[in-house]
Amino acid sequence: MPTNRTLSEQVVLRLDERSLRGFAKLQRGAGELRVFVPYTSPELTRLALAKATALTKNLAAHITLFTMHAVPFPLPPNSLVVIATKRSWWPTAEVKLARALARAGHSVALLGV
Repeated sequence: MPTNRTLSEQVVLRLDERSLRGFAKLQRGAGELRVFVPYTSPELTRLALAKATALTKNLAAHITLFTMHAVPFPLPPNSLVVIATKRSWWPTAEVKLARALARAGHSVALLGV
């Protein structure tokens, strides 16, 4: 099911409780909040899952962990993808992934660690 969002309307969030609750309110009409966490590395994925779990505790959210493969993983419209990345002056692989997912129409939250 395609979304009606244009490229300029893509949502990229700071991962904090206030912004996530605001995103959840926007998505209420679409059912439960769906959060996707791609596996990037053991440390970053563990941090992203822990943060996503803590922030969605009372939001009736469904969190899915998936691994990166050469074939695309079709995410449902109105999904939130949580990606942890190490803070850096230059774009990391995780930041590049977040940008690509946002261009594809998904909402992305970057967790800087």
